[in-house]
Amino acid sequence: MKRLAAALLGAALAASLAAADDAAARGKKQFDEGKFEEAVKTLRKDVDLYPEHVESYRWLASSLEKLGRADEAKLVWKDFRALARSEEDRRLADEKLGAGPGTVDKDLVLDEATIDAIRVPGQGWFEKKTAHFAVKTHNERLTEVIAVQAEKYLAALSSRFLNGAAYPHVVPLTVYRDQSEYVGAGNPDWSQGGTAVGYESLDNFLKGQMSRKIDLLHTIGGKINPDLAKPKLLPHELTHLVLMEHFGETPLPLWLNEGLAQYMEVDRREEANTQLREFFVDRKGSAIPLRTFATLPGYPENRGAIALFYAQSASFTSWLIDILGQEKFHVFLQDLKKGTEVEPALQSALKAGKDWEAPVQAQWLKTVQALPKK
Repeated sequence: MKRLAAALLGAALAASLAAADDAAARGKKQFDEGKFEEAVKTLRKDVDLYPEHVESYRWLASSLEKLGRADEAKLVWKDFRALARSEEDRRLADEKLGAGPGTVDKDLVLDEATIDAIRVPGQGWFEKKTAHFAVKTHNERLTEVIAVQAEKYLAALSSRFLNGAAYPHVVPLTVYRDQSEYVGAGNPDWSQGGTAVGYESLDNFLKGQMSRKIDLLHTIGGKINPDLAKPKLLPHELTHLVLMEHFGETPLPLWLNEGLAQYMEVDRREEANTQLREFFVDRKGSAIPLRTFATLPGYPENRGAIALFYAQSASFTSWLIDILGQEKFHVFLQDLKKGTEVEPALQSALKAGKDWEAPVQAQWLKTVQALPKK
């Protein structure tokens, strides 16, 4: 009897999938013929009957775009993004929503002419103030670029992770000419950028006057810092600053703090997965077990392990955002802000039981191996 029931259920599911495919195909045909109103009617019915059929959302959103109904289309693209299973589909949705890491924008991904213009620092300082930053660099064009980038990344951070929360401060953002000047300003010689939030004196502490700053490095060995041109440094350090401010006395877990900072970097996810594949496949290494990884109180002491930690942070955080979608990921962050421990917060977000570690790790690593090599 159980076998018969299973067979009948399987047949019903197959029939439902076939019907959903047929409806999506009709909608796509109407779209291809320019019959966008008809396509919307067909595909609306399809997503109502088969709410997890990805292709129906694709052509419904595209039809709405053709009709100039951008706000409606955006809502459908959000549903498409939540259901998408392939990296290609996720990228398409992110492009449509303007929500992906390294969103294509002429002010964020610099062209060669702009990179040439910002390549060489001068002797004096150029300054520009914006709503949230006091930017200072040794190159006039770089000052303008950083000012625009900083505001755009700040808006993206607020929208993607903090449900639109406003940032209430003006932050000094300085790009130092070279390592000598950078270290002379109190930064460590091993870094290329840093974020600082603290009290400069006991008097400031008693007044509640906290100081904030972001320091970046313009050149390394006489050449432009590639992570400044990409850009990687600015979104990374800005993410740290915003997260420190938002979470306050309930700091984010280390892996998530670094993972979100890397999520905002251009191309970082692909780089991280390439590193992980090399480590897991070529060197026969293994991932840091997720329970250990999720609760690390500090960076690993071994330098090799630090590289693995950063790559795993970037990869696992991106995977988590993909799986949950923006709204559910925000709920996960809010749980952490309320003081929920990271393991129960993950269990709740992923709807996983006490034995969550092995299946979640297997699912994440499967996507690492599946992503196309570059």
